[in-house]
This record gives sequence, C-alpha cells and structure tokens, in this order.
Amino acid sequence: LRRLLEVPRATAPGPGLAEALQLLGSRPRRRGLTVVVSDLLAPQASWERPLRLLAARSEVVVVQVVDPRELALPAAGVLALVDPATGAHLTVRTTTAVRDRYAAAAADRAQAQRAAVRSAGADLVVLSTGSDWLPVLARALAVRRRTRAVRRTS
Repeated sequence: LRRLLEVPRATAPGPGLAEALQLLGSRPRRRGLTVVVSDLLAPQASWERPLRLLAARSEVVVVQVVDPRELALPAAGVLALVDPATGAHLTVRTTTAVRDRYAAAAADRAQAQRAAVRSAGADLVVLSTGSDWLPVLARALAVRRRTRAVRRTS
C-alpha cells in the first residue's frame, strides 16, 4: 500500500478493467498473487473472459470497492443524475417502486458479478466505502491464507 501511495496520480484515465486484465494476462508467467482492485462496474462481458484467462495463469484476488449509494436510491423526491462516463442527464422521481426496482437490480448485478469472479477461478473480497475497509481486507486475506494452507495439506 505504501508503494501505491508513492506513485504519482495519473492525470489522464488509464486503461479500463478489461484492458488492464488483458495486459496483466499477457505478461510473462510468474508465480504469485495478482490483486485486482475495481468497482466492477464496467460491462461484465468485457472483463469476464480476461479475468478467467488471468486466473488460469496465477492466483487472483478481486477486491471490489462498492459505494453504498450504488446499492439503494434515497427517498429524495426528484433526483437529477449524471452518467460520469457519458455526461448524459436523467431526472428520476424516487418513488417507493422505483427505489425497490433499483435495489433489486443492484442486488442482481452484485450477484452476477460475484458469480463471474468465482467462476473465473478468482477469490472475491467486497469492500464498502461506507465502512473501515482495512479489518475486512485483513480478515479476508487471513481466511484465504488458512484455506489455501488446508488445501495444500489435503
């Protein structure tokens, strides 16, 4: 983490998730652990295959960063939304029915993302921006280490 903090921040956007996974997968094979940190909001069809190919070559842990506001709409009346990728504007009345549909769609998307990561052969750790992520990450990596050790001795 210290090394990440020392790296100057890029001023231009870098490659998308799919391109980054393809780049990692094209590098010479090395034993070790690859950690992918992403919100996984890129279209699943774009990153699923490159993740599967990467996980076939090395151990992979996907750390998904989730903002609680992506999971549920607030009861805020009318919301003016902007798509950060396209700049498109949308006005939404946050009725109970709209909030329920949004929450259901978000849960379905999260389930599909979990299934895709696991089916690729990678481990998944979900971190929330709404809570302290360090204990969650430490616990997940400790559990992963113990289960890997048990698998090797079996």
